[in-house]
Amino acid sequence: TEWVTPAMYVWKGMGCIVARAGMRHNMIVPYGEYACADGAVTLAVQNDREWSRFCGQVLEMPALSADKRFSTNADRLRNRIELEVIIENYFSKYRQTELMTKFDSADIPNGARNDIPSIVAHPQLAARSRWTSVVSPAGPIPALLPPHNLVGAPSRLGAVPALGEHTLEVLA
Repeated sequence: TEWVTPAMYVWKGMGCIVARAGMRHNMIVPYGEYACADGAVTLAVQNDREWSRFCGQVLEMPALSADKRFSTNADRLRNRIELEVIIENYFSKYRQTELMTKFDSADIPNGARNDIPSIVAHPQLAARSRWTSVVSPAGPIPALLPPHNLVGAPSRLGAVPALGEHTLEVLA
């Protein structure tokens, strides 16, 4: 059976517990985080068209898409370990940016796993003006605006209070 429904429905309908897959999808393969030469990339192959493009344009192994072990999602799920070894062996030769360029060219959804410095420096935070500064006892400090962008409900960030600044108010 090809499982593409939430694990709770698989349990309710079939009495089976779907195995956990960490940062990877537990019912769609390949889907999730995969190691590469300089870290990891995240990708989502969600249908047969994407699987064919992934094999031909990303992995440069077009015959893999018709391989009986991997031709359907159910087959890929059954043979997940074998397939993921093939994928990560190929990815090990490429850097994140190189793989993401290949994914983009093949129209495969993808992203990078970022560390904290990469997130802080992410160009979208600057492009969307998500950084501001707030007053603190140590002087102005950088702060992210809250994630909502509601018209008529601007973000309101107050100053960081000094140690003990509100003690009497709280105790009262």
